[in-house]
Amino acid sequence: SGGKPEFRRNQFGFSAGGPIVKNRTFFFGNYEGTREARGQTLSFNVPGMAARSGVVAGVAVPINAKVLPYLAIYPLPNTPDRADGTAQYIGERVDRTTQDYITSKIDHRFSDADSLFGRFTSENSQQLLPRLSSAGDNRTKTRLFAIEHTHLFSATLLSRTHFSFNRTRPSNVDVPLEGYSFPDFSFKDTRAQGTIGVTGLDSSGGSVIGERRRGV
Repeated sequence: SGGKPEFRRNQFGFSAGGPIVKNRTFFFGNYEGTREARGQTLSFNVPGMAARSGVVAGVAVPINAKVLPYLAIYPLPNTPDRADGTAQYIGERVDRTTQDYITSKIDHRFSDADSLFGRFTSENSQQLLPRLSSAGDNRTKTRLFAIEHTHLFSATLLSRTHFSFNRTRPSNVDVPLEGYSFPDFSFKDTRAQGTIGVTGLDSSGGSVIGERRRGV
């Protein structure tokens, strides 16, 4: 099957900070990004060439036309057929990770006794995890916001008033790999589909929540 699986990881970013108003207002900002591609050589159990032609254990069996879309989501084997009608597909799959992280902060001093800071953090991440004919598309969006006021009453007494808001929105769907499509396993044209499990074969297909998405 080819050469060494791909592995590439790039991390980059920058930060900046300084005064906005001298001795009063200061800012700080930071960005970090990650792009990773990690290849793996995997083997999958798929229908053999003879079985795809309707020959099982040397006996010709008619293939119902309704079954053909399900056979099509299995890649063609690249190893000889086994006695039970199955074979293996050995190929490379590349897991891809994308992450963008941003944080920013502002500090303001009203007086020696009163100060205020605000902080905002944003993180978007995505993992594409390919398998037989589909990939898990796992995404997370995180937003964090905080603001705090500090008042100094004396050298031994102070108060802090803090407000924060946190939200994380995960999304997990399956998308077909390039060259594959999901047969309509359901009774709805806009919904998905599900996975197929056959004894002796790897699961195929996938499920999509909501609108269908293009292959990856």
